Amino acid sequence: GIHADDAQVQINFFLTPDEGNTWPEDPSAPGGGLVIFGAGPPSDWDFDRYNSVSKNPEILDVVASAGNWNITVPYKQNRAILFDSTYFHKTDDIKFRKGYTNRRINQI
Repeated sequence: GIHADDAQVQINFFLTPDEGNTWPEDPSAPGGGLVIFGAGPPSDWDFDRYNSVSKNPEILDVVASAGNWNITVPYKQNRAILFDSTYFHKTDDIKFRKGYTNRRINQI
């Protein structure tokens, strides 16, 4: 779910071969990438408060206060994303093929 991390700089890279992702052949399918929102937690929130939307639904209010602005980086094998992870972010919805070698894997 939506969360922020206690790291100003984070790099994510995608490892699963592109053939495992259904998005390139069906653009209506979710892309499986990374969604980065244009808002971070208030300065008085601690890690437990901003690291899990399931524990703190107020995260959705903060994201909404920024107009839900976001950038979605589509999944692509070997793509690296360097970003400020104090901003709220989440894994995009995914639809990968069945099978072990098609599982979405990203390294943080």
